[in-house]
Amino acid sequence: MKKQFNSIQIITYTAMLGALAFIINLIEIPYIIPYLKFDFSDVIVLIAVSLSLSIGIYVAILKGILLFLFKGGSIAGMVSAIMGSLTIAISYYYLSKKLNKIMSLIISAILFTLIMVSFNFFIIDPLYMGMSFTEAAGQDNYLTRILLTYVPFNIIKSSIIIFIYYYVSNILEKLAV
Repeated sequence: MKKQFNSIQIITYTAMLGALAFIINLIEIPYIIPYLKFDFSDVIVLIAVSLSLSIGIYVAILKGILLFLFKGGSIAGMVSAIMGSLTIAISYYYLSKKLNKIMSLIISAILFTLIMVSFNFFIIDPLYMGMSFTEAAGQDNYLTRILLTYVPFNIIKSSIIIFIYYYVSNILEKLAV
């Protein structure tokens, strides 16, 4: 599916896929912890990356900005959403050049989990608690709470994303002429 795109095509694909990712993000499935919700908009970001890395990056950024503008939330939440999308998309893009699709997706899901847990540990949770990282880390069971909250959530989320993307991409490859 990789080919060269002119600037009009890049803008068009970015707008269409960014809007689709935003709409899919509005469909959230609650997780055990009330403030965490599953959404599958990163499947669209991976589809965009299969067209080109730049389109995937633009779609991830556009999705994050649209979520911030229309759903509200914090700048940290927007940055977190963009960073999560970029992590899985960019890692998949480069890994897929060296490994098969399944291994690339699995490693990308692991990297996504590591990055998102680290980001929550060092930045997001302390910000939401109104503390510096050192203050937050000084709380009893801070590391345990972070690991028990975010590791399972991100493993489940990234596994579902790669599962859906794997099947959707196979269908799209068969449709490509």
